[in-house]
Amino acid sequence: NKRSNVSKSPTPLSISATCNGIDGATLNGSKGGPGSSCISLKLSAAPDMGSLSTGCTITLRIRYRGKPATPMLEVWRKREVQIRALRIKGPRVSSLSFRCDLFWQAYYSDVCRTFATQDAHRRYNPARMYEIELPGAGSTDDEEFVVNRLGQDPGIHVCGNDVVMILSVANETSAPITLSKLDGTDLGFEGSAMKSLKILPGVSAKFPLLLPRLERAPDICDRLTSMTRLQWQADVSEVGFNAEGATGGPMVPINRRVRGGILEIPSVCLKNIIDENPIFLSRVCKAPCFISVNLPGLNSTSSSSEVETGKAVDVAVGVDLASWLSHGLMEKTNLTLEFCCARKNSSDSEAPEKRDWIWIGHVRKALISGERSKGPHLARLLFFNEGDYVVSACVSFSRLGNDNDVKEVWWAEKAATLHVTQRNHQ
Repeated sequence: NKRSNVSKSPTPLSISATCNGIDGATLNGSKGGPGSSCISLKLSAAPDMGSLSTGCTITLRIRYRGKPATPMLEVWRKREVQIRALRIKGPRVSSLSFRCDLFWQAYYSDVCRTFATQDAHRRYNPARMYEIELPGAGSTDDEEFVVNRLGQDPGIHVCGNDVVMILSVANETSAPITLSKLDGTDLGFEGSAMKSLKILPGVSAKFPLLLPRLERAPDICDRLTSMTRLQWQADVSEVGFNAEGATGGPMVPINRRVRGGILEIPSVCLKNIIDENPIFLSRVCKAPCFISVNLPGLNSTSSSSEVETGKAVDVAVGVDLASWLSHGLMEKTNLTLEFCCARKNSSDSEAPEKRDWIWIGHVRKALISGERSKGPHLARLLFFNEGDYVVSACVSFSRLGNDNDVKEVWWAEKAATLHVTQRNHQ
């Protein structure tokens, strides 16, 4: 029989069979080497099988026959194989977070630090300082909740097609494990890529994953689970003899103990996280806008433009709204564009005694909801002190009638850099 059966019942264990080169006319023949006629079996365990059973014995029964000698005589043979399945500890994902500051060209930390202090009246508060009652959460099963959440959760993000997620994996096994992506792509991100990651026993390791932003749709949990799925392989050769029980048992030689599996974040857990913390949607879903920052009129011989103190610098900012923003959503959302300048690689302790620059023009503008940008927004910068600076811009989204001033802020993916030198008076 050449049929392959896969169990579709809601059981923690499923089996599939594949027939390789089986032919009733040659099944019992002496020709052909090993593997020329065989059946490959694959057992698959559900991610929650360990919570349903501490161990079990699996019996596989196989019935087969060759070509009958006569039409009246059929000889069937039976073979049984027993497999012992044990519940043992494996690696687990202990936490996940997002890091906007790992997009080096956005200079996220520098511009956020300046942006939080440049308004003397503190009309903007960083997301971590909000002490207000946020709008009630919903469910990712509701399409309206997923799509129309824009501007209701305080957060600071970077525009772009990708997001950096930091995964923390704890190795609770007695052997070192090696993590890698199922599709063969690299772990980490550009400039810090790695094919695999080795984690020692009892160690929790954090590493970045560069993920493409997702469409806002109710199946976001399943898609995110699929994107973050990893495979792991235990290095049993480095395990001592006191770890036999965790690597297959004393009856299995140490050179034949193979352990591995799939590591994933259950979609049920992701659903609970997003339902209780809707800001998760803005962190992983596609950005609502794209911001470009340019310095027209400056000749750049390297990655940074040069200018002298006392010379005005033109800044042009373009804002393109995403196509997924509906007209109804834009009508109930406030959009505010704001220019920002900061010293490169500055810190909170570096408080200048006098101003390093001054803006000329309208640097905070209310954008008309529902209308696409017809051209760049312009302003000018005048520097007083030499040094290295970054120039960027952000767009904040907030709902109409929001008395609590909840803002969802999006920064440009790439800031412009300037090297300011002292003006030559000769």
